[in-house]
Amino acid sequence: IEFTKDRYHVVDEMVAWCRENLGAGGWVYADPRDWDDGRRWAVSSMFGNATFYFHDGGDASMFVLRCK
Repeated sequence: IEFTKDRYHVVDEMVAWCRENLGAGGWVYADPRDWDDGRRWAVSSMFGNATFYFHDGGDASMFVLRCK
């Protein structure tokens, strides 16, 4: 799920929501290819644009309902 620079100011809030509601996850440098480390979500950012990745579609749906 991608966000442009106009939402940069709320990325930290979105990350906090993910930590509180989804658990294990965090910042990555690129699209996570390996979810074997127990991570449920990840986020990367470049030039003010942020992309959130989710291992489970249900987690992605909850995130969109809350943060989009």
